[in-house]
Amino acid sequence: MNPFQEHGEFKRTPIDVKARNRRVKQLLEQTYLLRATNANAPLCPGVKISVTAGRGTAYHWINIEFDKRVPLPAGMMHNRVEEAIEDLIIGAGIYVSTYVGDGEYTGKCISIRMPHQ
Repeated sequence: MNPFQEHGEFKRTPIDVKARNRRVKQLLEQTYLLRATNANAPLCPGVKISVTAGRGTAYHWINIEFDKRVPLPAGMMHNRVEEAIEDLIIGAGIYVSTYVGDGEYTGKCISIRMPHQ
């Protein structure tokens, strides 16, 4: 058992959070900016991606912000870009906390913001 694990949830240090955020940003940059290396045009050239953690006790939240609207990643069968990005992060093996809302509602601790147009 990991010494930082308590009640099934990892207790993270600031270094762990920074490393996680760096991995998320690299993954999103590879998805949206670096596709030109695969002989395909980038999905969203020039997009700026910011990945931060929540403050205080909300450090487990992953806050992602795009400066412009981005399309669905290729091969993803989702209705919303936000769902596709969430699955992309989890599929890459990056740990994402969950929360429990009112009643039985649960969700992943990922906040994604981008302009509507």
